Amino acid sequence: MKKEKSSIFETRLADASKLREAGNELFKAGDLAAAERRYRRALHHVDMDELQVQFGLTDAHRAALFAVKVPVLLNICQCALRSAAPGGAAEVIELATAAIAMDAGSAKAYFWRAKARMAAAGGGDIARAQEDMARAAELAPGDRGVRAGLQALRMRAREQERRSRRMWSGLFERARGGARQLGAAAAGGGGKGDGGLGVRGAAQGVRFLHRATMAFFVGTVALAVLGAVFVYRKGVLFPHQQEL
Repeated sequence: MKKEKSSIFETRLADASKLREAGNELFKAGDLAAAERRYRRALHHVDMDELQVQFGLTDAHRAALFAVKVPVLLNICQCALRSAAPGGAAEVIELATAAIAMDAGSAKAYFWRAKARMAAAGGGDIARAQEDMARAAELAPGDRGVRAGLQALRMRAREQERRSRRMWSGLFERARGGARQLGAAAAGGGGKGDGGLGVRGAAQGVRFLHRATMAFFVGTVALAVLGAVFVYRKGVLFPHQQEL
């Protein structure tokens, strides 16, 4: 049974700390589900209205609250990502963002938000995940997990770029094939007694050329954008490439 929140601030912090410690023991034993339940119960005790936090607490009380709440939030993030539950990545992004709002210097908060953005639906948000992981690397340059995560993101970004290039390359090949078909249709329309096949072929070729031209234009613009993004990533998103 879930224990009710105490009306005494210090008691609430103590209850949350005890539940977090119990969750840590369960986590070490490999029982992630039970550990996550303890962490969520701990969060229940330190969950306070935002107005109360900002205007009803002293600076000392607010710091004490954040010192307990931020680790609890990050414990939940870790369990939720490892369990791979539906919607878990979206919740982790929300929880990690809340932790960052309370402690902007938390490398772990940026790390778990980056991991959640990698795991998000639709292939993940790689660009924003890189930003978070790069920030985590700034805050904890010696953390092996952060450095490994940053390297994994770089590899994933390069793979996405390769897939994009292959896709646009295939589009250009189809456009060139259309141009060849147009030439063949025009050449076939000059003979006598062709029953109008040459004219129809030429008309079809013109329509295909129009589509191919539009596809080529769109592809050219897309390549220019990809090139700009690539330069931006090299110059901005990977500022620690030489250091790491």
